[in-house]
Amino acid sequence: RILEQTGEYYGVVHQLPSVPKRRRMTLDQVHNMTYFLEVRELPNVDDQPLYVYNPMLLPLNKNFLDEAIINDLTLGEQDSPIAYVAAFRLSNFANCHGPGRGVPKIFRNYLGLALLDKDLNFVKDPTHGNYLDVVIDVNQDIFEVDWTPSVLPKNRTKRVVKPWMQDCQLIAARIHYSQKRNQLILLCNEYAWPVLLQREGAPTRKAPIDDGK
Repeated sequence: RILEQTGEYYGVVHQLPSVPKRRRMTLDQVHNMTYFLEVRELPNVDDQPLYVYNPMLLPLNKNFLDEAIINDLTLGEQDSPIAYVAAFRLSNFANCHGPGRGVPKIFRNYLGLALLDKDLNFVKDPTHGNYLDVVIDVNQDIFEVDWTPSVLPKNRTKRVVKPWMQDCQLIAARIHYSQKRNQLILLCNEYAWPVLLQREGAPTRKAPIDDGK
């Protein structure tokens, strides 16, 4: 019962603060078919608005999660308001108006991460006042380290960024006989790999899967 906070169920619609204003949409724009089809033709893909959807929550519950994972995000503060890690899909394309509308010439997908309080509100850094959220171009990152899940055709030598990673989830797993879940796993489509998620200021450490503990 993740969303049961006051005895009643409720939902929250999020727009990640780290998304630039030029890439946000109003409610009227979301439901405007003309706008939906026109903005995907903007010449600069970095000016195209982003849809934020397919959210998931990972509760930072000390009964199930290893203390190190929680401390990486709360910096060990006992009274920290941080209660969840949220993951979102961000893309310049969505099927909100139904299939058959085609896709943008350049198709982009991003991973959004945010720290939320028990009421599902964004948490601010108490020191700098910035919201604790981030948008990550996972596909660009794997491109830069020369990783791809497919083999290039023999007649094609130029590599390009592809949207392999689209719908991502953050899962807590238990490894090395730990009593609690001590390793975060990022699952995007059918691809999964271990990750270490830390706020600035958290002590440097290795992920358990790399540490052998």
